[in-house]
Amino acid sequence: MLGRDADAIFWLFRYIERSENLTVLLETYFISHLTNYEKNEQTYKNFFLIALNSYENTADFKSYKIDKIINIFLRDENHIISLPNMVRKARENARIARTNLTSELWKSINDYWLFLSSLKKKKIKENEIPQVMLELKTKTALIRGAFNGTLLRNEIYNFGSLGTFIERADHTSRVYIQNIDLFKELKDEMILQKDLCETILKILQCNSSYVWLNKGKLTPFLISNFLVLDIRMPRSLRYCSKQIFSNLSQITHGRKNTYRCVSLSKKNNRILKVLDKNEIKKINSTVELFFQNIQKLSFHLENDFKFIN
Repeated sequence: MLGRDADAIFWLFRYIERSENLTVLLETYFISHLTNYEKNEQTYKNFFLIALNSYENTADFKSYKIDKIINIFLRDENHIISLPNMVRKARENARIARTNLTSELWKSINDYWLFLSSLKKKKIKENEIPQVMLELKTKTALIRGAFNGTLLRNEIYNFGSLGTFIERADHTSRVYIQNIDLFKELKDEMILQKDLCETILKILQCNSSYVWLNKGKLTPFLISNFLVLDIRMPRSLRYCSKQIFSNLSQITHGRKNTYRCVSLSKKNNRILKVLDKNEIKKINSTVELFFQNIQKLSFHLENDFKFIN
């Protein structure tokens, strides 16, 4: 497969995953704003800014109202971390790799872009935000459905999956690290800040599954293990690491070359597999190491397969 096409497919699905993460983050923040305005407004706003990777210019958002923040991230294509900017880049990569995509997948990506383009015509009112968020999540779900339901299981699918799971692992580890102080208590019975913990779980789209497994009990032990080691949870670091290694193994099967990205992926799998779920301090340090390795893995992947920047 040409490095140019592999690069386009990889970044296409990184941007799609990133845009979905941003949508869920905005929706969670919006709901938190409505339900806990007087008590937790500043707390959630600060967390919201941190979770957006702490860009310097986000300091300006502290004085903005909720509807203005939502409109910036959903309608301003010139903003570096806005949804239109991400989806525009995803669509550009889809056009580069158009011959590698099924018509169903291309249509779902293009529909996503067209819907976002329609939002630019007028300001989104506060009472319209829930419906807009629902529509955006539906669009990304349709893309994922077309991706999993219509593509052959070949290198195209593997590079798309790598983009998805590397971005997902980056997001989960980033949110975990930004709130690592919450997970430093060793006592299992220690109840955390309930509102903030629920917000973290919602941002990572796993609140319902966590409540179902743990009957709503919030402890550093349970949350750390769920986000990092629970292989049943599709956004846990263990699950993402397994999928990354599996897709890399399929791409490199039968090749004689040595790939640094494969070696690093195998290392990530190993450190998570042998991690003792009872040692929260070690889990925290491992997440920080994993986050660094994910950045390196993405870099080595681009070099190993000669992506075109």
